[in-house]
Amino acid sequence: MITSSHYPIVPALYDLQYDPVKDLKGVSLLVNLPVILVATPKLPVSNVKELIEYDRANPGELNFGSSGAGGVNHLSGELFNATASTKLVHVPYKGTAPAMQDLLGGHVQLMFDAISTSLPSIRSGSIKALAWAGAKRAAILPDLPTIAESGVPGYEMTGWLAMFAPAGTPDDIIQRVSTAVRKVLNEPAVKERQAVLGIEVAASSPAELDQTVRTEMEKWSALIKQMSIGGR
Repeated sequence: MITSSHYPIVPALYDLQYDPVKDLKGVSLLVNLPVILVATPKLPVSNVKELIEYDRANPGELNFGSSGAGGVNHLSGELFNATASTKLVHVPYKGTAPAMQDLLGGHVQLMFDAISTSLPSIRSGSIKALAWAGAKRAAILPDLPTIAESGVPGYEMTGWLAMFAPAGTPDDIIQRVSTAVRKVLNEPAVKERQAVLGIEVAASSPAELDQTVRTEMEKWSALIKQMSIGGR
């Protein structure tokens, strides 16, 4: 199974018919999908510091669109509220495309989005980039600072895709597939193609992926409990 960074989020939102840790084994992280904070050009801020100041002067007036409640884009904004003490209002949409359309139209002011979908609009000037959400800057926009280095220490959010297998899969097969996946992902042509899209190859060992899932399950469970959202 290939799935996204929603995988460690959903256990905190819903009662599942499986255990994400016990019933599946990690094979390999595949790619990181850098998340970027973008804004409509109509918003009179150019960086995170100015955004926080604007929000505090106008509490409850700023909103951010997302692809839906409980998703990575939504929780990126809620994590920002929790760490920056802001009051950005969440506006959920049925998918990234309608959320981006309303950002382009100025109907929402902000959005946390994957760089791969925001990049064309950033380059055309239709939206402006304020900061990277991840722990480090991304090579495709190296001069853009992270949220953490912009005055919100500890903030970190990165999307990803990863491969899993049923828990009963023998370890030697898991290792064989993981090794093959990492070999392909680390081929220069593959890495270069992903880099053009702003995507970072993140080939990992099975153990590293399993640890990522455990760490992020704890992180998002705490935030979601604090927010009191979800279907549980």
